[in-house]
Amino acid sequence: MTPATSNSAHHHVFLTGFSGSGKSSVGPILARLMKRQFVDLDARIVRLQGASITDLFSSRGESYFRTLEARTLQQVVAAARGDLVVALGGGALLSPVNREIVAATGTLVYLSCAVVEIYRRLSRLTDRPLLASTLAKPVATRHETLERIRTLLSKRRPQYGQAAITCSTTSRSPQETARELYTKLGYR
Repeated sequence: MTPATSNSAHHHVFLTGFSGSGKSSVGPILARLMKRQFVDLDARIVRLQGASITDLFSSRGESYFRTLEARTLQQVVAAARGDLVVALGGGALLSPVNREIVAATGTLVYLSCAVVEIYRRLSRLTDRPLLASTLAKPVATRHETLERIRTLLSKRRPQYGQAAITCSTTSRSPQETARELYTKLGYR
C-alpha cells in the first residue's frame, strides 16, 4: 500500500474514537513518524475559548459546542501549510459538516478501544462532559458508567465505521498503535 492521496491540496490524517481511546496520545507520536504537525482539536478549542470543554458544554450547551467544533476544524484545515495529523473530539463526527471536511481533505482513522478499557482510562477524570455525571459518582456506579459509555459508543459507531483504517488501542501503548498506523497508512 502506498500513502493515500486525494484531489485536495492537503491530505490530512484525522483520528477519531471515543474519549479515552488514545487520540491525544497516539496523535503526536504518529505526527512525528510522519513528519507532520499535530493538532488536538479539543485542546485548540480550549485554548481559543479560554474555557474547558466541560465548561463550554455546561454554560453554552452541546449544540453550541458542536458548532464551535465545526468552525474550528474548518479553520485548522484552511490554515494548514502542510499535511496534518488531527485528533478529533470523540463526538466530532456527529456533525455532517465535520464529516464532509474530513472526507474532502484526508483519511479517517478510527481508534477503537474496549469499553472496560475506556472506563479504566477515564475513571479518574471529570473533564469528559457527556460522562461527567456518571464519572463523578461513587465507585458503586461502575455499571452505570459502563452503560453510558456503551450507549454513546453505539450512537457514534456508524460514524466511526466510516473510517478507512481501524486500529485497536486496547492494552497497547501509544507507541505501538502509532507504529501500526504508520504502516497501515502506507509508510515504512
